[in-house]
Amino acid sequence: MKRRVNTKFLVILTSSVVGLGVTAVVAKKVLGERPEKYISAADEFMKQGNYEKAAQNYATAFGAGHQQDLGLLMKQAEAWRKLAETDPPYARNMLACWSKALEIDQKYVPALKKLLEFWDGQAKVATAEQRTSVYAQERDYAERLAKADPSDKAAAAKVPMTIVQGWLSGTATEPKSLEEALASLAKVRPEDPSNAEIPTVLAQAHLKNSQEASRRLDKEGAER
Repeated sequence: MKRRVNTKFLVILTSSVVGLGVTAVVAKKVLGERPEKYISAADEFMKQGNYEKAAQNYATAFGAGHQQDLGLLMKQAEAWRKLAETDPPYARNMLACWSKALEIDQKYVPALKKLLEFWDGQAKVATAEQRTSVYAQERDYAERLAKADPSDKAAAAKVPMTIVQGWLSGTATEPKSLEEALASLAKVRPEDPSNAEIPTVLAQAHLKNSQEASRRLDKEGAER
């Protein structure tokens, strides 16, 4: 099921990216405890809709397991995401869990996928002023995911796509970079025919190029 994008997330982005570990539980230290009982409790709290208790128990389980089971971070992040749907500041904890997973394993695909998905969602609701930095974040995670999982065609397409999308939204882009991004996007298109976003972005870029060329011709004609 597709994650619902909460536009309120944008309110906290600039303050939450740095120092994420401070706001999230992530891992609670416990002595002489086994993680299984906390996992069972967390799973039950998730079923009950008590997402804060679930997150806390997943954090304890993660700590009890000596921070080795990154899947527990993903479960904890999901609990925080549920809370963030109605209380956006909890998104900081969600982001912290994914970021912690990447601190432990820089190529951990589940966390990279979630972070790419998150920033892609933010790009769709960002203001024009926010899109430059949001697309940069999205491109970073797309590059990392494409390297970690070469079979992920969507991630590979996102790398040049975010350059083009940034230009479409008004980001200053070097002509050579734009040209290379458009060429790369056109190249990956036949490799991922089910990705409807690729032809859409290419068509938007073609339209903008045509409009800019037309304006240049009109200006030159007016100056004669």
